[in-house]
Amino acid sequence: MKRMKILKVLALIVFVLPFAFILSACGDNDNLKTFENITFANQTIDYDGQEHEIVLDGELPQGVNVVYENNKGTNAGVYNAKATLTLEGYKTLELTAKLTINKLNYDMSTAHWNYESEFTYNGSEQTLVNSGTGYTLVNNTGTNAGEYVVTAKLDNGYKWSDGTTNDKVIKGKINKKKATIVASDQSISYG
Repeated sequence: MKRMKILKVLALIVFVLPFAFILSACGDNDNLKTFENITFANQTIDYDGQEHEIVLDGELPQGVNVVYENNKGTNAGVYNAKATLTLEGYKTLELTAKLTINKLNYDMSTAHWNYESEFTYNGSEQTLVNSGTGYTLVNNTGTNAGEYVVTAKLDNGYKWSDGTTNDKVIKGKINKKKATIVASDQSISYG
């Protein structure tokens, strides 16, 4: 008989109490407050080299803890951000938003061979293509007569006006200098 009472008590502990605990935990969740009138909105901006971030908007209760993930960005791209709000007596709230930083278009029409008239060999180094913002020029000087290829490489956060990001090639040349020969009257005698 005593053994039977012990088994009943053990059964109560093993089976009934965990179930009661689960029910009470679920019931407590119904009594928790919810965060209201708080938004975490998507944001789209154009690249400007500055760091940008998205944050919660709305009135937060006193003492709330907010943890942001991936909500800041500088370079062009899409940042999938998350904000988690916790506070005793409140249901945990997780919100997501996207921070999109667009690449800037760069119009290549201002990057052209740098002369009003053709380059001609003059023995000095000459700058071949006008520099500008948003790209870097490679092989942009020349001294000797001949064909030259200058490469325009985009800086971070830019794209060409045609939507591409590949390097662009600008071709041109430095012409040979025309030689001027002046002959003077001379007589040469042989013999």
